[in-house]
Amino acid sequence: MEHTGKEPGKLLLCIHTEKYNHRNKEQYYKDIIRPEITEGFHKYSLIWEEDKLIYLLDDVEVNRYEKGENGFDQDPAGWPFDHPYYFIMNLAVGGMLGKDPDPKVYPQEFIIKSVEVSKL
Repeated sequence: MEHTGKEPGKLLLCIHTEKYNHRNKEQYYKDIIRPEITEGFHKYSLIWEEDKLIYLLDDVEVNRYEKGENGFDQDPAGWPFDHPYYFIMNLAVGGMLGKDPDPKVYPQEFIIKSVEVSKL
């Protein structure tokens, strides 16, 4: 899930693989428009199974990607999500997606209320 300050009401639900990514100009993502998304805390969830990724916002499914559907290949270049990975959360400033930040918006905070990882 990605969010930029330049479009505060837009949440991007992305999938990045060797084959499907922004650098190849062939990628999968879905925009969710929620003008209130920056007000208060929200629960962002990902259900990660060997053959599917399900995105939830406040316990409601908002998107899913399934291995072998919507053009996703069966090979690791198109679907590498059937083995363990590390979990990374980051705050990126600028770059290809965020562009040059407006210095007038600082200071800002990246507040995370809690993180939970469960194995079903």
